[in-house]
Amino acid sequence: SKLILAHATFISEEDLEKGLRIVVFKNMFEPNDFNIDFGLRNDLELDIIEECEKLCGKISKWKIYDNNCDGIVKIKFKTPKAAEESIKMFNGRKYNGRTISVF
Repeated sequence: SKLILAHATFISEEDLEKGLRIVVFKNMFEPNDFNIDFGLRNDLELDIIEECEKLCGKISKWKIYDNNCDGIVKIKFKTPKAAEESIKMFNGRKYNGRTISVF
Protein backbone atom coordinates (compact mmCIF):
# COMPACT_ATOMS: atom_id res chain seq x y z
CA SER A 1 0.00 0.00 0.00
CA LYS A 2 2.77 2.45 0.90
CA LEU A 3 4.66 1.59 -2.25
CA ILE A 4 1.63 2.22 -4.48
CA LEU A 5 0.85 5.52 -2.79
CA ALA A 6 4.44 6.69 -3.04
CA HIS A 7 4.58 5.65 -6.69
CA ALA A 8 1.21 7.21 -7.57
CA THR A 9 2.07 10.57 -6.00
CA PHE A 10 5.80 10.51 -6.83
CA ILE A 11 6.64 11.17 -3.17
CA SER A 12 9.00 8.81 -1.40
CA GLU A 13 8.81 7.97 2.29
CA GLU A 14 12.16 9.71 2.70
CA ASP A 15 10.71 12.95 1.30
CA LEU A 16 7.68 12.69 3.59
CA GLU A 17 9.96 12.32 6.62
CA LYS A 18 12.08 15.30 5.63
CA GLY A 19 9.26 17.85 5.95
CA LEU A 20 9.42 21.54 5.11
CA ARG A 21 12.89 22.65 4.04
CA ILE A 22 12.21 25.51 1.60
CA VAL A 23 11.71 28.98 3.01
CA VAL A 24 10.88 32.25 1.23
CA PHE A 25 12.41 35.54 2.35
CA LYS A 26 10.33 38.49 1.10
CA ASN A 27 11.25 42.20 0.92
CA MET A 28 15.01 41.59 0.89
CA PHE A 29 15.60 44.17 -1.89
CA GLU A 30 14.06 46.26 -4.65
CA PRO A 31 14.91 45.06 -8.19
CA ASN A 32 16.39 48.47 -9.03
CA ASP A 33 18.88 48.06 -6.15
CA PHE A 34 20.93 45.73 -8.38
CA ASN A 35 21.35 48.54 -10.95
CA ILE A 36 22.63 50.93 -8.29
CA ASP A 37 24.85 48.56 -6.31
CA PHE A 38 26.58 46.04 -8.60
CA GLY A 39 27.98 44.15 -5.59
CA LEU A 40 24.55 43.71 -3.99
CA ARG A 41 23.96 40.17 -5.28
CA ASN A 42 27.25 38.96 -3.81
CA ASP A 43 26.68 40.81 -0.52
CA LEU A 44 23.16 39.43 -0.26
CA GLU A 45 24.33 35.86 -0.85
CA LEU A 46 27.11 36.17 1.72
CA ASP A 47 24.79 37.75 4.31
CA ILE A 48 22.11 35.11 3.85
CA ILE A 49 24.46 32.13 3.94
CA GLU A 50 26.43 33.42 6.91
CA GLU A 51 23.44 34.45 9.04
CA CYS A 52 21.24 31.46 8.24
CA GLU A 53 23.95 28.86 8.74
CA LYS A 54 25.19 30.54 11.93
CA LEU A 55 21.74 30.89 13.52
CA CYS A 56 19.64 28.11 11.96
CA GLY A 57 21.50 25.37 10.10
CA LYS A 58 23.07 24.32 6.82
CA ILE A 59 21.71 25.54 3.48
CA SER A 60 21.68 23.22 0.48
CA LYS A 61 20.48 25.72 -2.18
CA TRP A 62 19.40 29.32 -2.58
CA LYS A 63 18.05 31.52 -5.34
CA ILE A 64 17.75 35.28 -5.53
CA TYR A 65 14.88 36.41 -7.75
CA ASP A 66 16.52 39.72 -8.61
CA ASN A 67 13.74 40.88 -10.98
CA ASN A 68 10.94 40.08 -8.53
CA CYS A 69 9.19 43.21 -7.26
CA ASP A 70 8.67 41.55 -3.85
CA GLY A 71 12.42 41.11 -3.28
CA ILE A 72 12.24 37.31 -3.02
CA VAL A 73 15.03 34.97 -1.94
CA LYS A 74 14.26 31.25 -1.73
CA ILE A 75 16.37 29.07 0.55
CA LYS A 76 16.42 25.30 0.85
CA PHE A 77 17.80 24.06 4.15
CA LYS A 78 19.25 20.63 4.76
CA THR A 79 16.77 19.93 7.59
CA PRO A 80 13.18 20.91 8.43
CA LYS A 81 14.38 22.07 11.86
CA ALA A 82 16.73 24.62 10.25
CA ALA A 83 13.91 25.86 7.99
CA GLU A 84 11.54 26.27 10.93
CA GLU A 85 14.23 28.04 12.95
CA SER A 86 14.87 30.50 10.11
CA ILE A 87 11.20 31.49 10.07
CA LYS A 88 11.31 32.14 13.83
CA MET A 89 14.64 34.00 13.67
CA PHE A 90 14.15 36.19 10.60
CA ASN A 91 10.44 36.92 10.17
CA GLY A 92 9.89 40.58 11.03
CA ARG A 93 13.62 41.30 11.20
CA LYS A 94 15.17 44.31 9.43
CA TYR A 95 17.54 43.93 6.49
CA ASN A 96 18.98 47.06 4.83
CA GLY A 97 16.22 49.13 6.42
CA ARG A 98 13.42 46.84 5.21
CA THR A 99 11.25 44.61 7.36
CA ILE A 100 11.40 41.13 5.87
CA SER A 101 8.74 38.44 5.88
CA VAL A 102 9.85 34.83 6.09
CA PHE A 103 7.54 31.92 5.45
